[in-house]
Amino acid sequence: MPISACGYRSTRMGNHLKARRKDTAPELVAIADRCLRRLNKKGNRLLLAGKHPNKVKVACAREMVGFVWESLSGVAA
Repeated sequence: MPISACGYRSTRMGNHLKARRKDTAPELVAIADRCLRRLNKKGNRLLLAGKHPNKVKVACAREMVGFVWESLSGVAA
């Protein structure tokens, strides 16, 4: 999970990601966008505060678990 939380560094999306999102439900895309913005804000804030980059990755991974939970519980409902 910490490796996938490294996306906090940039909120830009590449063409590959845009193509994958094309056929995804809009509710899930909205959750993913909100997650990306929040992780970016949190990661940059912690880095600027002088926290170790590995601690920032773990903090973002923990935050991302909440968004994964939300997206999975929304699909199951």
